[in-house]
Amino acid sequence: MEPSLDGHAAPVADFLFSPSDPSALESVQFSDTSYDPAETGITAVAWDLGDGTTAIGSSPTHRYGTDGEYRARLTVATADGRTSSITRIVSVRTHDVAIVGLDVPDSARAGETHPISVAVRSARYPETVQLELFRNAEVEPLATMIQGLAAKDVVSFGFAYTFTAEDAATATVTFHAVATVVGARDAQPVDNVAVAAPTRVNPARA
Repeated sequence: MEPSLDGHAAPVADFLFSPSDPSALESVQFSDTSYDPAETGITAVAWDLGDGTTAIGSSPTHRYGTDGEYRARLTVATADGRTSSITRIVSVRTHDVAIVGLDVPDSARAGETHPISVAVRSARYPETVQLELFRNAEVEPLATMIQGLAAKDVVSFGFAYTFTAEDAATATVTFHAVATVVGARDAQPVDNVAVAAPTRVNPARA
């Protein structure tokens, strides 16, 4: 920080960025929140975004090409030559899991129990995944499982479902599964949901 010759305090450099947990698949929005205690006004705003990229202005956007820790530095200056800088760490982590398989029976009878299998893949990191299995358009899941995945691994979540007379009365049941990363934000949530083809359900044998 550099005060001017007239003794005014240095400006206070500060900034925010969003999202706070960015991935390599999205842009980061930086926002200058600096201020000048002397109220002369800040006239220059310069950024070093930590990966060799620079920018000017109060709200640049930037996409980091790879995961890592980046030291983003903001420098501001006033018209009378006072300056100030601040550095913050931008931690880029691309968490991504995907449902890559949902196996359900083609047909069943009321009273029969059949296996249902959901395959989930972790794209980059070891992840803890919550997997929920739903029937038709119901809001509450039939079952929930939480399991750890190694990096770049595929794990099968196994469920069992007993078909009911209600299922037979409607003739079909449609299952869908939802995978959620526990403790992190998934960078590509579009592949976290899978919907199976309807299972035909017949009445129980007489």
